[in-house]
Amino acid sequence: MKNKAILLLSILLLSMVLSSCRKSGEDGIFELISRRWLEVSRVVNNAEQPGNGRQHIFFSDGRYEFICGVNELCPQFPTGVWQLFSDTRMQTNFNGVIVVYDIKKLELGALWLEDIQTKDLLKLEPR
Repeated sequence: MKNKAILLLSILLLSMVLSSCRKSGEDGIFELISRRWLEVSRVVNNAEQPGNGRQHIFFSDGRYEFICGVNELCPQFPTGVWQLFSDTRMQTNFNGVIVVYDIKKLELGALWLEDIQTKDLLKLEPR
């Protein structure tokens, strides 16, 4: 009986340690994403198009802003929100439009997001 209790306690402690590691990893990803990004290109239907200056701003408090690119006419909308679902998936909600992205690349100098519905790939650099 004592051995079973020790085994259960060990399993509980191990699961707590593993879950805290996962949370720490997601926190690091959240911090990497939380900044102003410039759209440098967009891949649509397997054809890469140059960026037009669109900006995506992911604030550390979960707010999200989108700034139109050069020569784009966009109405001003209130700030949206973004959230991280996992270390490979995130979502934006801006002006009632929800977009879920797979995070294809994330490092200090690049964020690549693939829209899971359209399969468009956004290539972003920090600004």
